Amino acid sequence: MLKNITWLQYFIAVLIILVPYYGYLLFRYYRSKLLNRPRLQANVNYEDSQQYDDDSGQPDFDSIPEDLFMQAQELIAKLKQLIGRVAAEGIDKKELLVNIKSFLDDYPALNTDAFRPAINEMVIVECDRNSSVSLVESEVDGLW
Repeated sequence: MLKNITWLQYFIAVLIILVPYYGYLLFRYYRSKLLNRPRLQANVNYEDSQQYDDDSGQPDFDSIPEDLFMQAQELIAKLKQLIGRVAAEGIDKKELLVNIKSFLDDYPALNTDAFRPAINEMVIVECDRNSSVSLVESEVDGLW
């Protein structure tokens, strides 16, 4: 029986089955994104640097000014350098937290949902990886 079916017939049958299946999955799980596409608007307000997508609650990174990304990179570089110094010099946890807070205070524009969680996570991971000091999310988040 299997000798009567060619490879072309097999692939056509698989295609006929898979296309509707994946079409159903796309429609089922991404219906809101497919039906609620963003439309062009003439009045766009760029005053708020923390704009969110309607569906996900995530920041819209396209609307964030480029200088904030540059500031974030500067802050991350400074924090990595500080954490490396902590590992080399054996600075205690209290002094590390004071130094991190002073760096964070220099960049108040980064205290948004677009940058804050990523910077917090970077500090925690770098401390775990490079120093004897271990920090938790609540400690780092309290420094802002």
